[in-house]
Amino acid sequence: MVLSLDGNNPLAVWAARLSYRLAFFHAHMHVVEDGSVVAFRSARRDASAAKPTFDAAWQVGDTRPAAEPGTLDFFLLERYVLYSGSNDHLLRARIHHRPWPLRRATFRHLSSTMLEAQGLPRQTDAPLIHAQAVPFDVDIWAPTRVSG
Repeated sequence: MVLSLDGNNPLAVWAARLSYRLAFFHAHMHVVEDGSVVAFRSARRDASAAKPTFDAAWQVGDTRPAAEPGTLDFFLLERYVLYSGSNDHLLRARIHHRPWPLRRATFRHLSSTMLEAQGLPRQTDAPLIHAQAVPFDVDIWAPTRVSG
């Protein structure tokens, strides 16, 4: 199984597929913010892949403290290496950014076929949700070959 990413900029999708060998697909995405409520919709447009959709809205809450080492949040959020590749070789790219500034969030609604499109079962537990507090820059280096 290969997990995938969606992006709304066709040029960025093409560059990520070519440079980093990422399973990136073009999607139509739309975000609307109304006060503290954010609504996001995504529908994959790539002709060569399944057509999952994601439609959600969430209420943004208070700022969360930085994730502490050893916690699930730290494990899930503070990643500074990207691995990708093909059947022939594994690639690694270094990533640098300050710790993710997060806010608490509560779903208003969620409808998604993303997991099923990847061959995974539908999630039955409540999803883990955080909202990014503010935009910030992320630096990523060119990939280097690890194996193959």
